[in-house]
Amino acid sequence: MPGASWAAVGAGDADGRLEVTTNRTFAGNTESGAFWQQLKAAGFISGNPADAGLLTMPTNAWSGFMGVTTAAMGGNLTGTKVCLSQVPGSAAISIDNELDDGLGATGRLRATIGTSGVNTNPSNAVLAALYSEDNVYTICYRI
Repeated sequence: MPGASWAAVGAGDADGRLEVTTNRTFAGNTESGAFWQQLKAAGFISGNPADAGLLTMPTNAWSGFMGVTTAAMGGNLTGTKVCLSQVPGSAAISIDNELDDGLGATGRLRATIGTSGVNTNPSNAVLAALYSEDNVYTICYRI
């Protein structure tokens, strides 16, 4: 039956804009959860579009979550950003060097120091200027 995958998908607040604060990036509810449900229902990513709450969140290669935020981040990085939590320092360094300027506080990619085993929400103010392989990070890239 066409459209059946959309039956349990959230619609956000129906104002035509994605709005996710930094403290809701990895919450899996409100518009953050609806964003991932809709990508699943449309077939852009794998998973059950009927999943709710934290189950809506895709996981990344380091067992952290993938999230989305539209809130401004430090240094006035605005727009929609895809975020990854629990990224090891060596991976964050490589990703930032490949996609951006190699600094966590400037450019299109911003980094927040995270806590190992925790899906640390990105910060809109406290950013990691220099990376360390000893830390884990939440990284966000403006798309």
